[in-house]
Amino acid sequence: MIWERKLLDFSLRNNLLNTTLGRKVVPFISFELEHLEDHLQNNEDYTVTPSPGKKIEPNADGMYDSKQQASEYQTFVSEMIGGHKIASYMTEAELQNALKYIYRTSRTSLEENGANSLFLTLGMLKWYETAKSEQPRYAPILLLPVDIIRKNGNNYVIRKRDEDIILNITLVELLKQNFSINLDVLHELPKDESGVDVKLIFTYFRRAIAEQKKWNVIEESMLGLFSFNKF
Repeated sequence: MIWERKLLDFSLRNNLLNTTLGRKVVPFISFELEHLEDHLQNNEDYTVTPSPGKKIEPNADGMYDSKQQASEYQTFVSEMIGGHKIASYMTEAELQNALKYIYRTSRTSLEENGANSLFLTLGMLKWYETAKSEQPRYAPILLLPVDIIRKNGNNYVIRKRDEDIILNITLVELLKQNFSINLDVLHELPKDESGVDVKLIFTYFRRAIAEQKKWNVIEESMLGLFSFNKF
């Protein structure tokens, strides 16, 4: 495995370690990620919808923190998950443009490389390059391979691919090599009735980073293009 580790891209250009909002990702108003994962693992189709209310801006770090929207949206978003819908932070026009771009780009990547690049992420690790760094970085924790399917008109649904959910191994190796943080306990992901035990995986991450000041596990989810090309 040594040669494989050397092929991992640890630069901040790699959005598996430094995810930023932009055309490659659609951020979701995120609650009850474990239920969303269960439904998707059961091969249920999901429609992504625009932001349900006024446009919400990201925080000063350039990322969303859905906990801040809990009083207004938690019940609504939880009910939407039961109705096969995921609410995004985007306006209708922004969302249409983003989904069209993701649809085309993911299809091209699949045709040219034979590799899927489209994932629904579950959980983000907020981390810092050094103890003195002020700019946090965000890296997805779990990646569920999905397809985006175009229905009539410009309607798209997302559906789990016939591939297993994976841990962000680039992140795990970065933590091991640069910070001596060991997550070997997740070599095999803990399971629940419908897939993996999302809450337990987040707990393992929180324990592992407990001594890192300012680091955190943010329970956010997004649809995005993530490339393992170098690997």
